[in-house]
Amino acid sequence: MKRHRLFLLAALALPGLAGAGTPETVVPAQVVDVRPELLSLSAKAALERLGQTDGFLANPAVRIGLPKNFARADGILRMLGQGDKVDDLVRGMNRAAEQAIPLVAPRILAAAANLPPDAALPGPGGEALLGQAMLAAIDNVAASSDLLGAYNRLAQKLKQLAGLRGEFSSLRDYVSRKTLEGIYLSLAEEERRLRAAPLPVASQP
Repeated sequence: MKRHRLFLLAALALPGLAGAGTPETVVPAQVVDVRPELLSLSAKAALERLGQTDGFLANPAVRIGLPKNFARADGILRMLGQGDKVDDLVRGMNRAAEQAIPLVAPRILAAAANLPPDAALPGPGGEALLGQAMLAAIDNVAASSDLLGAYNRLAQKLKQLAGLRGEFSSLRDYVSRKTLEGIYLSLAEEERRLRAAPLPVASQP
């Protein structure tokens, strides 16, 4: 998964994909061994799978669970009959991730298609660019969904029961980070699957 994260971030920091007027620092070249067409196919398949309904929620490998401050109180909340609020938040986080995928997919697919064979790994620029895009996507989804409402209902109950407090901004960061982790993991899985099935050879004109 780490290798896929690195070469995707390398592509995102390339000129033309990094964003207008923002030069990105590139560290000394470290070659990423990847076939561009394989990366493109892997990215397309992974994003299609994750971006559908239950793409995150029904997949244990990428399913987004409760953040730590809520997870510690999960058992207590369920014993007190608040399991529906817990489930609502988990569902809301995963739905947000699924709905955010189409919003960031064009950037990721363009990066995958434009990665040269001997790409140099970037500094923090590529990471920041993709992180900003994902946060914007999560904000966009949250504005038109019940994610904020589900969070507030559970946060209010936790505050009443255990004095635990949290901010929605920390939740959006958490969901954004977990969504990106799911993308990297799915990319790795798709690449393994595609490597096991050789790519078709293009016919000569």
